[in-house]
Amino acid sequence: MDRDNAEASEQQQAEAHRSAVDDSAGAEADQADDLYANYVPQKVTEGIPHPDPVVETASLAEVVPPDFTYKHGLQKQVSEGSISSLQLESVIYAFEKFENAPRLANGDRQGYFIGDGAGVGKGRQIAAIIAEYMRIVGPSGRVLWTSTSTDLKWDAQRDLEDLGLNIRLYPEGTSVLPKASLRLSANGIGNGVLFVTYSLLVSSDGIASSRREQIVEWLMGNETHEEAGPLIVLDESHKSKHLVPKNGKPTKTALAVVALQNALPSARILYVSATGASEPENLGYMVRLDMMRGFSDFPDFLDTIKRAGFGAMEMFSMGLKALGAYVNRTLSYDGAEFEVADVNIPPDLEVMYDRAAGFWQLLFRTMKSAKAAGANVPKHSWAKFWSEHMRFFRQMLIAAKIPELAAIAQKAVEEDNMAVVVGLQSTGEAAMTRQQEELGSEQDEFVSPPKKILMELIENTFPVYAQSMESYELQALEFKVRECRNAYRDLPNAAAAGRARATRARQAAEENDEDDGLEVLAAKTFDEVEADKLAKAKLTGAFLDLDDHVDQEEINRMDKETKKVKKEAAKKEAAVLKKIEQDQYDARRKQKEETRRKLQQQAELERKKELEEEKASWDGEPCQICKIDTGDEMICDGCEKPYHKGCLTPPLEEVPEGDWFCAECQQNGRTSPGNKSAGTASPSIVAATDVEDELEDEDEGDFKTPAKGRAQKRKAAGKGVVDLSDSEDDYQASASESESDDDEDDDSDSDLEFDWRQEKAVADKKGKGKAAAPKFKRAKTASPKDDSDSDMEMLAAPPPVRVKAEGEKKPAIVKPKPPTRRKKAVDIPESDDEEIDDAGAGDDQYYHNARLERVQRLLKQIVELLELPPNPLDDLKARLGGPDAVAEMTGRASHQVRTEDGSVVIENRNKHCALKMLNINEKNAFMAGEKLYAIISEAASTGISLQADKRVENTRRRLHVTLELPWSAEKAIQQFGRTHRSNQASAPVYRIMVTNCGGEKRFASAAAKRLQSLGALLKGDRRALGAGVDLKNFDIDNKYGKDALAKVYAVITDGVLPMPTTTMPTLPSGEDFRTHAKNLLQAVGLLEDSRYGNRVKPALLRKVDKFLNRLLGMALQDQEVLFNFFSDTFDAVVRQEKSKGQFDDGIVSVSAESTKVVDTTILHKDPGSGALTKLVALELDRGVSWEAAEAKFQTYLQSDYAVDTPKNSYYIGDWSSNIGGTGHPFVILAMEQRKEYRRQCKYYRIIRPHNNCAPAITEGDLVKYKKVSKERAEKHWKFWYAHCLQGCLHGLGCVRKSRGEFCNYGTRLEQIHVLTGAVLPIWKDYNDVVLRTHHATDYKVRLVRAQVDSGERIVGLSANDREVDRLMEHLTEKGELYDNVLGGLQ
Repeated sequence: MDRDNAEASEQQQAEAHRSAVDDSAGAEADQADDLYANYVPQKVTEGIPHPDPVVETASLAEVVPPDFTYKHGLQKQVSEGSISSLQLESVIYAFEKFENAPRLANGDRQGYFIGDGAGVGKGRQIAAIIAEYMRIVGPSGRVLWTSTSTDLKWDAQRDLEDLGLNIRLYPEGTSVLPKASLRLSANGIGNGVLFVTYSLLVSSDGIASSRREQIVEWLMGNETHEEAGPLIVLDESHKSKHLVPKNGKPTKTALAVVALQNALPSARILYVSATGASEPENLGYMVRLDMMRGFSDFPDFLDTIKRAGFGAMEMFSMGLKALGAYVNRTLSYDGAEFEVADVNIPPDLEVMYDRAAGFWQLLFRTMKSAKAAGANVPKHSWAKFWSEHMRFFRQMLIAAKIPELAAIAQKAVEEDNMAVVVGLQSTGEAAMTRQQEELGSEQDEFVSPPKKILMELIENTFPVYAQSMESYELQALEFKVRECRNAYRDLPNAAAAGRARATRARQAAEENDEDDGLEVLAAKTFDEVEADKLAKAKLTGAFLDLDDHVDQEEINRMDKETKKVKKEAAKKEAAVLKKIEQDQYDARRKQKEETRRKLQQQAELERKKELEEEKASWDGEPCQICKIDTGDEMICDGCEKPYHKGCLTPPLEEVPEGDWFCAECQQNGRTSPGNKSAGTASPSIVAATDVEDELEDEDEGDFKTPAKGRAQKRKAAGKGVVDLSDSEDDYQASASESESDDDEDDDSDSDLEFDWRQEKAVADKKGKGKAAAPKFKRAKTASPKDDSDSDMEMLAAPPPVRVKAEGEKKPAIVKPKPPTRRKKAVDIPESDDEEIDDAGAGDDQYYHNARLERVQRLLKQIVELLELPPNPLDDLKARLGGPDAVAEMTGRASHQVRTEDGSVVIENRNKHCALKMLNINEKNAFMAGEKLYAIISEAASTGISLQADKRVENTRRRLHVTLELPWSAEKAIQQFGRTHRSNQASAPVYRIMVTNCGGEKRFASAAAKRLQSLGALLKGDRRALGAGVDLKNFDIDNKYGKDALAKVYAVITDGVLPMPTTTMPTLPSGEDFRTHAKNLLQAVGLLEDSRYGNRVKPALLRKVDKFLNRLLGMALQDQEVLFNFFSDTFDAVVRQEKSKGQFDDGIVSVSAESTKVVDTTILHKDPGSGALTKLVALELDRGVSWEAAEAKFQTYLQSDYAVDTPKNSYYIGDWSSNIGGTGHPFVILAMEQRKEYRRQCKYYRIIRPHNNCAPAITEGDLVKYKKVSKERAEKHWKFWYAHCLQGCLHGLGCVRKSRGEFCNYGTRLEQIHVLTGAVLPIWKDYNDVVLRTHHATDYKVRLVRAQVDSGERIVGLSANDREVDRLMEHLTEKGELYDNVLGGLQ
């Protein structure tokens, strides 16, 4: 019995603890003024205040950093005001870790992490840390400063000079590091600071070692004893985040950064980034942070923190600060404005979008039908299909925003006296470059990226091979696709259709306003209805699935016409091909003669140059016999030593023909030319001979191994290959090395497009070069205007490939032969890349099928008929005044410009400066006010300042418009920070443009999810999204979204009822929602046929991102209906979870009318930093007196967020007037909340006598209560307020209390425990205890924030009595529990 009572008591305590926290979750505590706190260093008193207001999240502000003992030597800079107090704080705590903290368990020196945002001066802090490091180690110090762009070197130089430091920064001035070799000391790079990019760390000198190894060798030059070590600054360290990727392999950058740290265990490592980690996996490269205590390895740590949820991520950053290893401050957002602007898509673009969505459904159904008819459609084709599907509609949505964006920007500049900055990610350069290659630089209209995506997808992915040469199914498919093509041909243009759509919508709105609420529609006959359905079916591809019989005579007629047209086209094509072949032959002969002439000229120049070098190089090298240097010696072909002809025994009169060997070489058996350059032909002569031989054999079509050429006697010869090509596309066998500003290409292991240039030479055992089999692209040709078919296929024949095998001294010439069309059965390889997605296919023989190729051409013709929008970037620039008015800071080298005659020309952007200085010049023009519009992409999202700087001419307030949200949270934060920086005259206005298209929530959801994760990990609060704060409402790709999606599918396919407060959508057409939704989901591949009917594919059942992606491929009106139903269901799921107390809403503000600290216990003291882990017991009184309730009600009624409705009032429970024998009903105060972005129903904030922040309820729940007067409510309110001080809500008849058990259900007074301070040292222990206590692997830790009556704020992990007891027992067993009496470990 005692045991049962004890367990019941523990259960009651747990319920009480959960009630105290969960009731608080419903409070309106997520306000911006509660999110940030002004930042002032807590332990550092030196230095001037920072010139601009700086804040940190309220959760981090409650963490007190440990005491420090390090004494800095920057008194000069502090007295001059070169660094502020908060910048000095970073220096002190960094060297507290570098110099005074104990080494990590593996012996490595501890590191430090600066996570400051824009405006705090990370570059100045780095310079100050370098200055302090040089003071410690002296002039022999060596520093590696790694960043993302070489342009940032100038900022680094400025920061060093601003501190008055005379430290050499390499590479000096405008020079660059050597490309052929980076033997640093040998190239004059001594002590000082070496500034490199991350891309250089993963590069190689092409000779013996990697650049990273050479840098390590240079850095080790300063290690004179065991404790000495260099300083390594990993600036913008988020570039190394992909060490532990969710999919695929680690990036080369991440591996190089970790290898760099492991090679130098004594190095001082400084991590610097405002976005160092957006997900727990991204922490892997920070191997020097003391965050692994108790964990066996990083995967163990990662698994623990991910299972613990957002609360663990938020506690992670707080724990790092408590240990003195981390700071995260940012410029205050006071004065900045944030808005998510809904964009109305113009009518013509609505028509374009809906037609494009219909075509994608047609393409999907056509590929399915082709596969069913025996076509080869491998699995990777479907993966490519859906990835291009998302890319296409992303481009469509961006283009749909351009008209409204241009109007907003022009109004801001011309009327509001602002300067506009537009942020996007994709520039459309790839599509523009490909079209330029096909059509030249002069074109009629801007390139359309959506059109290029569709054309290339059909060209490269649509199947043209089938298991049979002919079948009825393929005949019917061609016939029906032709009918679909004709239906698209008959459509009016998008502008006219858009005007008609807008007119109908306006007339319908006017009629609905005038009538009595009933809309009378003209009745249609059955035939008209069926005709409309058939017309729509032809546009969307549903026509392919109809069971109507296709007349065989129609197919025969179609084939007969096709053959006639084909025969005529073949004659024309033969004549054209004959002329083309003759022109090509003439051009080849002319090119060969020109090449010979150039080769001969270059070889002659090379010979003269070599003779001069040979003569100059002989100085100081005498004859090996007489030891006299006369300049006319001859060289042995074996040892390369000089001899006079007359000094030999016997003497020689003339230089012998062929190879000659001295007596010593003949005696030693060296009678063949060595591997040295003495017996090697001049490279120009070799190259000339090789190419001439190859040119002679080109017409024959056969490949010959090029001749080696005659050996020439000379002192030395280079080992390079003369490149005679003027084209940058010519293949280079030895990879060229360049320092890129972005290492993303270095980290890529694969590409979606294959080209013959990608194939590299492979050396065989004999050392001779062999070229891998080249891969070819089909030549890009314009789609034919007619329906003719041709068996001739023009393929792009690549020029000869120059490859150089290892050990060879000259390149081999490999001339690939053009591939021929396969006319017979071919074996499709069984591999991952060519897997046939057909479980029942027993025959893998596939034939080229002319009908499928005609279907492919018909699909291309439909794409030509679609009116698709132009490239958004060029379209926007043209609307805003062109390049003269818009500063473009992107990574593209060319752009499209509309000329005076209306045509479009593709031009290079760097007409007036070098390409690497282009973005800098554009930025200067914007800051000087010469251009008032700026467009930035990822290439300009790091390091460039575009704020309203007081020091420049253009001090207009900035309007920062986000046109396209990036996938990466890091990129979003970096881009937001371009216009919000220090020394600004005004804070910016942020406007994130989102269309009313339901599918776009897919992109906003991805950005919101990553921003919340970044806020939790680095700022200690998932709500700290910076300029993306308004995106929190888009975070629907979470566990609640997955549950909501499963319920939506169940309603549609299984016929179950919607959730409470969620109603079934009503369609304007009157069609049944379930039937319509099934058809839509099937058209985008979410449903599959089964014996139970149409069912959602199991792999997609809970995939919110896939659902939103496929949603993009529906008409806009259909998207709105489906997404609103999903959104309502999501709200219902969240409300249900909140009512059960299981909703994870981040750091919970424990709101109570009174909060007192009952007890404080020190659990642990960190031996390295002295940081304390404390357990604080809090007593909460959450009761609301009648007077306090009246005051809250009046405050609400007078506020701006009050809703004017008579339903704001006091209510009593309508189900009972005698709760628990008390003679009183329950009583509440209800106040309506303003409607949020996604909410479709009304919510009411509730206050109860025993609970000041009860969960909100809906209007549907409010009907359970009865509205009463204040007088009547006062009577019941005062009773429950007094009763709940000690009693429970069960009233006088509580069953538990009648059995002598504990019951605190609804009592005003509750006690909770908060684990605060340095939690990281005992994080593993806490996690193990919590999981063992709850016997669950999905238990999420909860963070709480409480403000006690004395004004102190406490933030930490919540724990109940049972968890606290077990944690203390666990620490006692390990001998790590702090003795509060003795002041040490027990």
